[in-house]
Amino acid sequence: MDKDHKGREVLSPVNSFSGEKRRKLNYTIHNPNTVEETAKVLLEIFVQANMGKVERRLREMAE
Repeated sequence: MDKDHKGREVLSPVNSFSGEKRRKLNYTIHNPNTVEETAKVLLEIFVQANMGKVERRLREMAE
């Protein structure tokens, strides 16, 4: 691995055919909301994302 100007490791792009192991990325997300607030927001997102499917199905059922 390369080092940047402060001596920290810098990941260089890895070619999957080079035989090098890929470094696993870990993400930590801080969620200051309560479980109920988070569930409400996720439900709203899922409803909006699937609204077209629901409307299409309702039209099919009405015919």
